[in-house]
Amino acid sequence: MSIDPQTQSFIRQKVLRAISSNRAPGMHFVGYYLDLTVPRFEKSGVEFVVEPGPHCTDANGVVNRAALIYLADIALAGANRVFSDPNARTATLMLRTEFTGEPAIGTLKAVCQGSGFSPRTALPESFASGHLTAGGREVMRMSGTWVAPPAPPGRSRSSGPMACGTTAAPNRCWNGSSRSI
Repeated sequence: MSIDPQTQSFIRQKVLRAISSNRAPGMHFVGYYLDLTVPRFEKSGVEFVVEPGPHCTDANGVVNRAALIYLADIALAGANRVFSDPNARTATLMLRTEFTGEPAIGTLKAVCQGSGFSPRTALPESFASGHLTAGGREVMRMSGTWVAPPAPPGRSRSSGPMACGTTAAPNRCWNGSSRSI
């Protein structure tokens, strides 16, 4: 498969912009590369959205599975993170995905809800579940378990999720509001 010069330029610009944005605390490279937006980030549930393009789709417009798995992981993590201190560390302990067989064509939307971290376990643990749609059709059901391990002695997490409209992340929202680029 060959990529036309216009698509090459588009992808190059996405990569450079993601690298540049990744230098500030907040979201990481893949979130910037996919132009992830977060219209809802509340204890009652979260919603993460990606508008696909040639940077993450094949010639038929089907989104690459790596982008789908990334979106599942970050949305489920977000559904758990709303219950933790923004400076707390969290880690994926288990991620389960089930593809429905529908092609992932169109706007991606992951909707998830977390349970909150249990105070009754040696290592705080939280469960989340949700589904991912593409163009309004369910393409994945997902669930997972996250833990909140303590920081190593003398270290803390450098930054929590960015609030919408900050200088470092002017179009990224982790506080429940939505802005897109």
